Amino acid sequence: MVGIRARSRSAQAGRTTNRQRVLSVVTDAQASMTGHEIATRAGLTYRQTIDALNDLLNQGRIARTGRKFSARWAALAPLDDPSAALQVAIFNMSRPRRHP
Repeated sequence: MVGIRARSRSAQAGRTTNRQRVLSVVTDAQASMTGHEIATRAGLTYRQTIDALNDLLNQGRIARTGRKFSARWAALAPLDDPSAALQVAIFNMSRPRRHP
């Protein structure tokens, strides 16, 4: 017998979440957009869009400029090499230290 959770997970496997829809609209945009513009393009209500935008902002996946109704949302610019800082930190840890 299949449990309720297993059925709900399999039903959601083919659908996109509100966050995914909003993120794809924001990353495809050429310039920053308002919440209403994003909601229209994503086919969601304004409330669903704002909730998704706030979650994505808290995850560090998008950026917000401004406040309340004048806020504009944009995708973050990708780093040239995301592992560069980690490589420098590992290199510095592995180097022998000279004590004066």
